[in-house]
Amino acid sequence: MKNLIPYKIFENFNQKNPQIGDYVLCEEEDLGDGNSALIDVKNFVKNNIGKLIKIVDEKRYNYFVQYENIPENIIDFFYFRENKSSRIYYRKEIKFFSPNKKDAEIILQANKYNL
Repeated sequence: MKNLIPYKIFENFNQKNPQIGDYVLCEEEDLGDGNSALIDVKNFVKNNIGKLIKIVDEKRYNYFVQYENIPENIIDFFYFRENKSSRIYYRKEIKFFSPNKKDAEIILQANKYNL
């Protein structure tokens, strides 16, 4: 049986902040009034890997994360810059980051199965 979490996943463990190009797993903190579309946005973000495309200010609400294959019912909740669909996050909403997409995929799978 393969190991669920390869050793290399901890290579960047000491890195405190994500860098442009990192793959990220985010969790939205507060989306307002419980609107069903907003709940869908929260679920989409929680269950998909994004890519950090821009950092405006590391201490504020300025991490731009790009997503692919966004369902049509929530597409209007994403920003479009340079043909890229993204959302903006606080640092504390970025739960995991790595320059390796495979690492993010492993963590996402582990989260789905509560490992």
